[in-house]
Amino acid sequence: MRNERFGAAMEASNLGFDDLAIKVGAHMKSVQRWYYENRTPRMRRAKAAAAALDVDVAWLWPVYAATVHSGDLVCMYDDVDDVPAKLWRSLARSAAEVIWISAAPGMARLLPLLRSSLAVQVARGVDVRLRIDIDTSEASPPGRVQNRHLSTEPAMLRFDTTMMVVLDALGPTVSRTPVLQLSRTQNGGVFDAYADTFESLWESSPLETEEGDFIGP
Repeated sequence: MRNERFGAAMEASNLGFDDLAIKVGAHMKSVQRWYYENRTPRMRRAKAAAAALDVDVAWLWPVYAATVHSGDLVCMYDDVDDVPAKLWRSLARSAAEVIWISAAPGMARLLPLLRSSLAVQVARGVDVRLRIDIDTSEASPPGRVQNRHLSTEPAMLRFDTTMMVVLDALGPTVSRTPVLQLSRTQNGGVFDAYADTFESLWESSPLETEEGDFIGP
């Protein structure tokens, strides 16, 4: 099966296999395999080829979509239970400015795990904000709290410039819930997109509690 996008990009750029091979420092036969056999080059060569063809590397080889467009991506855990408890605690304890959490029902075990650290951080003046299902959560969680109404709201935990994004379950027959670990490395990146979403939801929702004291109806 040919990589038709690759072929179209070469044609639009008026480059032959030998021309592109020289530009990216590869053998011509390797470049031919990228087209005729739909082979995927290594990241360095893929980026070089995309630059030479003036197209997005993820458009040529979709396997690189997450890697290329998410400069903030550190790693991905196959399931939320694969994230070490030590990492959650370390992130909560080391935060110096903000801890923002939007907790989905599947993250119920995390709040008890982080509760003591959150209480300490609230006392230190860290901006602790929680968007949770108040009806099913423990009473009076530390920090400022809002009710998380939308089931489609992204589930995330931000600790200063590190963020853990809990994705939707893979399906009814697959119990895994993947987690992305992000680190803010650029303006307008994936980290900022999630952070902006949280802030937008926070600004548009009423505050239910203030540092553990219920003030809502």
